[in-house]
Amino acid sequence: MGRADITASRNNIDRWAVRHSNDGALHVLEPVRTGGVLFSGRTITPIALGTLALSLVTKNEGVQEGLFGCATSYASSSIVRTFVIYPLVARTRPDARSANVSPPPAIQGDQYHFDFPGESDWGRHSFPGGHLANITACAEFLTRRYSWGVIEPAIWTVVGGVAVARTLDRGHWASDELAGAAFGFAVGKIVALRSNKRESRGAQSDSTVAERRDQALFVEPAADGMRVGWKLTL
Repeated sequence: MGRADITASRNNIDRWAVRHSNDGALHVLEPVRTGGVLFSGRTITPIALGTLALSLVTKNEGVQEGLFGCATSYASSSIVRTFVIYPLVARTRPDARSANVSPPPAIQGDQYHFDFPGESDWGRHSFPGGHLANITACAEFLTRRYSWGVIEPAIWTVVGGVAVARTLDRGHWASDELAGAAFGFAVGKIVALRSNKRESRGAQSDSTVAERRDQALFVEPAADGMRVGWKLTL
């Protein structure tokens, strides 16, 4: 597939979003679309705080680590984009290319228009896809750090739903979403690997302490004086 074919396919994705943005079959995505109950943190944040409070009361360290790890991945993705990528690269969102209420579908070359350096205007923060980067980072941390069994496909289904929803809302180009997913995946993986290393170090430390408890220097009286030695309990 040549560059012309790739360009045409990306234009077609945007045109597809314009044609099908209100299809009834896609209403299942309403919660994660713009204005939906899960689009921002209005719903998720209270639930997360409540779960954290319950885990503190019950002393469930696994749930606490999961929440903090997800939050760290999410925040790291946001911070790098906001303070590193956006000041360097500007790209206009599909829904911000015109002063019209409903911007027209993409035309040849729209999705390849980048400017350097970046800008502070939110409408110019199309690259990479922010919502998808954040949720992918959290999902990758959770699924790499813990075993979810049959629930794991559901987690990634939600991530895929966010990608489709942001495309339907024309918040990003298809290449923005691909870059956002890759970036979020990398961030979540790094946080999860660091968490695994901390757990391994903790397990080694606990093992060392246990070994030390089973070994001890002793001094005790004996028939001919004092006896000094090293006691090992197996």
